[in-house]
Amino acid sequence: MNEITIYDNAPIANLTIPNEATPTASTGVMIQHKKTKFFCWQTDIEQVCKEGIEHDGPLTGELQQWVEQRITQHTGSTTLVHLRSWWSILNHGLAVPKHDHRYQTKRKTLSGVLWIQGDTCPLFVQAPEHEVQQIDNVPGRCVLFSSATSHWTEPYPYKNLRVGISFDYLVKDQPLCACENEKFCFRCVHLVKNLEQAGISTLLSGGSRSHTTKVYK
Repeated sequence: MNEITIYDNAPIANLTIPNEATPTASTGVMIQHKKTKFFCWQTDIEQVCKEGIEHDGPLTGELQQWVEQRITQHTGSTTLVHLRSWWSILNHGLAVPKHDHRYQTKRKTLSGVLWIQGDTCPLFVQAPEHEVQQIDNVPGRCVLFSSATSHWTEPYPYKNLRVGISFDYLVKDQPLCACENEKFCFRCVHLVKNLEQAGISTLLSGGSRSHTTKVYK
């Protein structure tokens, strides 16, 4: 469930890279419990799963096919749904904060990033109950990990852009975890029905233009 897999030699030669990050339409919720924080994306999973839905992210065409072939190798599943993708761009002095990409679904979701260009500024990844791993951002390299895996970078010290494409996928035929009835674990604690049992009462939510607070009674 917590494997972190690296694949190299993605077909990136013909990509057109933007000069700055393109905003994503998705918003998310930051859930905080004592010293534990994680991000939960507010995507309507059932809507995304409908036939014919279109994605406006940068992961398309040959590159998307290549990524999905690697996700199939990683998960053993071919029933994949592309939830979203976006440009991940760091300018000098910027960093990716520590976060993860959980969704309100009992089906497995996974995240990944495919690097296009940039000097070395490693991605740090940490699956729950595992040690931190450091992965260099080699152009053409793709890394896949579970939605519960935290990841972050240090501030980028170089002048040229560090560019990648980040993405999330749903694996329709695999469960998020093995919990049943009222049980829950670190993989499913973020699901709404489990928050109160875990003692989580405050959610901070918002997209790029807003920030609100929700309190569970």
